[in-house]
Amino acid sequence: MKWRIPLSERGNSTPIVWGDRVFLTQPTGTRRSLLCLRRADGKREWESSITSAENEPTHGTNPYCSASPVTDGERVIVSYASDGLFCYDMAGKELWRRTDLGRQIHIWGNGSSPVIYQDLCFLNFGPGETTYLLAVDKKTGKTLWKQDESTDYKHPKEGEQSEQGKTFIGSWTTPVLMNVESRDQLLMSWPKRLAAYDPRSGKELWNCSGLNPLVYTSPIYEEGVVVSMGGFN
Repeated sequence: MKWRIPLSERGNSTPIVWGDRVFLTQPTGTRRSLLCLRRADGKREWESSITSAENEPTHGTNPYCSASPVTDGERVIVSYASDGLFCYDMAGKELWRRTDLGRQIHIWGNGSSPVIYQDLCFLNFGPGETTYLLAVDKKTGKTLWKQDESTDYKHPKEGEQSEQGKTFIGSWTTPVLMNVESRDQLLMSWPKRLAAYDPRSGKELWNCSGLNPLVYTSPIYEEGVVVSMGGFN
């Protein structure tokens, strides 16, 4: 073992590595934080945090800050669900924030991570009553395109029992890029369907039905074949 450090709370996000640094998201009470650690010994170089406006509902096995950060070596982008999308430079200085994306409310919480592609950043803003695929300019955070996805999700009221097919629906997919015949496509597994988009315009290129209402994973692509998997059954 090279090193080991304590974390303030449980977390599901995957740490990412760039050069001699490790980045990870971490919840602490109502705080949502991006940590930068030294890869050699785990020493904390900096921490950038926000205070969450609300503790969203989530599953007991899904702590807050489940989305992993993403970096291109110049900036680090993190998603804090309803609290927004945040971008920092490699020293932890905030470059921009998007706190106008809406509420991301689901009985089991969230977990989709942002993805950087050329000058864009993609985010599956969901699951929940408000669900959409978003592309922003990675340098400014400005919205370049947005594709709404209707899932018919209805958040249960307090004390109300969830009904199969109504509240048990949603996608936690992190968008995936693939290249087919020299053309890039953005893949998303949605409830009940798989879809591909033009990364630059957001135009839907094709879709395929067959998935069940719950999608926990991202699709995978290799040698002309896409595999997408749902949740229950």
